[in-house]
Amino acid sequence: FAICLLWAAAVVYGWARWATTTWSSQGRLVFSAISVWSLLLALGIAEWLPRRWKGWALAAFALFLLGLSAAAPFAWIAPAYALPAPLTDAQIAAIPHRLEADFGGVMHLLGYDIKSQIPNPKSPISNPEVEPGGQVGVTLYWEALAPADRDYTVFVHLLGEHDLLIAQRDTFPGLGLLSTTWLEPGDAWADRYVLQVPATAYAPDVAQVEVGLYDAMSGARLSANTGGDNVRFGRVEVRARPGDVPNPISVNFGDRMALVGYDLSERAVQPGETITLTLHWRALRRMDVNYTVSAQLVGAGQRKAAQHDGWPLEGTAPTAAWEPGQAIADVRMLAVYPDAPPGVYDVRVAVYVLEEGEIVHLPVVPEGGQMLADHVVLTQVRVKP
Repeated sequence: FAICLLWAAAVVYGWARWATTTWSSQGRLVFSAISVWSLLLALGIAEWLPRRWKGWALAAFALFLLGLSAAAPFAWIAPAYALPAPLTDAQIAAIPHRLEADFGGVMHLLGYDIKSQIPNPKSPISNPEVEPGGQVGVTLYWEALAPADRDYTVFVHLLGEHDLLIAQRDTFPGLGLLSTTWLEPGDAWADRYVLQVPATAYAPDVAQVEVGLYDAMSGARLSANTGGDNVRFGRVEVRARPGDVPNPISVNFGDRMALVGYDLSERAVQPGETITLTLHWRALRRMDVNYTVSAQLVGAGQRKAAQHDGWPLEGTAPTAAWEPGQAIADVRMLAVYPDAPPGVYDVRVAVYVLEEGEIVHLPVVPEGGQMLADHVVLTQVRVKP
């Protein structure tokens, strides 16, 4: 009994230590203690019962678990991994929006449908609407044309103004259950992709869906018969959430200060131009440290196109002077470097303090309380040629 307790405690202690040094915590790491916990569970159940019933009760409990394990592959696992049902002629004829787009002679996109969390009652063509933090469901109706020589991945992007990426989903056909190397010509099925719009997404915005296929090993895309390597369709309105500040969000920095909203003067600029970024802060507690706020434009390869570090409001509102609950509108000018290459850049915000010459960031703390990162990505901007 003591050995069982020691082993269970050792596994949990090791898992807890690992969780304190990483940004994730996985329950699979304690699977090695399942047998011990099962034994302790059986002993605990036996202690509640009279002696004459112990053997029968434990046997019945074991048989119940055995039956549950035997049924699981058929009752839950197999349905979860079932191949998509073939489309009937009637279902193909009833596709809401036809496209007829071919990708490299491998797959044919018959059509699509788009659903979101908020129907738009004002629009006669029922354009879907979504708010930051919501979901957009995109159903694609596929037909196989011929087996491919490699496994291609489907990408589904939600693109906003200036072709800025709002949300995406990349997966093999059949949501990971089909391979383009063994598709039979004429196979037809429907895949439903759920696009999660980040809570920090910029709004209002008007978006459309972009779809294509690519080789995950090389990144090369299949060409489409519509021209280029993708097809775009639909219209999704990203609606601003109600609030006292633009783009209301809730980003907790170290349980000391929260970023509750933001605004941008421009979302597409040229090198040498300036973007005005307004950060709306709320103090969560009194602070005895003057934290530095860093706003950056970060692109591919972690290359920066602009950066502004400093105390809030150009040093006139140091965090050590904030009162709990106080709201601060911190305006920052992001001057894009004259040599910044064209492309898409993330708008990043971090909070830090210098301690003995070392930068110590306030962690971004989600509602669950587990540290995720030392910065938050708000949205994207495009630097034009």
